Amino acid sequence: LCTPEMSQEEGCVVYALADDGAWTPAHHILQGRRIVDPTVFRFNGRWWLFGTEPPPLHTTTLNVFHADALEGPWLAHPANPVKRDVSSARPGGKPFVVNGRLYRPAQDSTHTYGGALHVMEVVALTPDDFRERVALRLEADPSWPYPDGLHHLVIDGTRVYFDAKRTYIDWFGRQRR
Repeated sequence: LCTPEMSQEEGCVVYALADDGAWTPAHHILQGRRIVDPTVFRFNGRWWLFGTEPPPLHTTTLNVFHADALEGPWLAHPANPVKRDVSSARPGGKPFVVNGRLYRPAQDSTHTYGGALHVMEVVALTPDDFRERVALRLEADPSWPYPDGLHHLVIDGTRVYFDAKRTYIDWFGRQRR
């Protein structure tokens, strides 16, 4: 399954990978709501979606939704927004489980967008409760080709993927990228 960033649209389209390798729309969830960085996963027999508000709150406000089935109906967590914190609200990858504990990658945009990652240990995730704490902070290595930030973390079986960034100035275009 894939839920691409589409915060300018209403809701979240969940795509499924077909046998022929094509991505096809499977479900359009939370229609009528704009969601930044929708992160869909299954945990403890329920479907969950973490996401933030549209700009200007996209780096500071975390909302949680849940459903019995992927197609819904999806319910907003009663504590939404469950978090207001520029250092750990915005999703930074799919949550993962290690030794029975749930972890949620979160972007730390305190100094810059996607400047670092916090790996949050989710200590409570139920339809009525949400609590987490910082388990680990990850920063880009200055010797990497992309030393200016760490934006995304995915743990997939025995593989770990990072999305890092590099900032440069285009002197001729006069744009910072």
